[in-house]
Amino acid sequence: HETFVSRDGQGPVSYGRLTGTRFWSVRIPGAVETSLRIGDDGLARIAFSAGNKLRFASVRADGRLSARTGFDGGGRQVFWPNLVLGPGNGAYVSWGAHQPWGGGCAEAEQPMPKPGTYFATDANGSWRVKRLASHVAAASLVVDLDDGAVHVVFKDRRSIRHFVRDASGLWTNERVPRTARLDEVTLRQDPANSHLLLVGSTWVEDE
Repeated sequence: HETFVSRDGQGPVSYGRLTGTRFWSVRIPGAVETSLRIGDDGLARIAFSAGNKLRFASVRADGRLSARTGFDGGGRQVFWPNLVLGPGNGAYVSWGAHQPWGGGCAEAEQPMPKPGTYFATDANGSWRVKRLASHVAAASLVVDLDDGAVHVVFKDRRSIRHFVRDASGLWTNERVPRTARLDEVTLRQDPANSHLLLVGSTWVEDE
């Protein structure tokens, strides 16, 4: 399973699958950035940014793709979709919503409501969206299959923030100590003991 960009990165973006010796693909309409996961049924689910929208696609066994909008950013552009699947193939997605980049110093600033780092899930049958923070960041997330908790981490201007949503839907958050210089974080969970593992990178300029 893969998503890929054709024409030397100019697009369009497609989903492809190798079945035996046959490779087939289907275009993902409007996709810019993608996050791909495979469900318990062996079928692909794809969260993708499409300009000012966060969309969610599923690919049927016959190769047909259907997509629906999970978030409409209005004047905001959507970046960095990150998808995980929970029990029953429920989708849990994070992304950033930001003012469109471009223009120049002469371009007038336009007011933009609520940029930030967002989370959504359709685990209960319909999309529920929450803005986690006003800071726009690429987040990483996991779903604890034992207790149903959702863990989301991302870097803001100070350090890594760890958000937790418990099984009842209540959110809490805290800062992870000694992470001020850590960037590009990825969160994973050890299935043997449920411990969380946070991996990141840091860059230090030579003096």
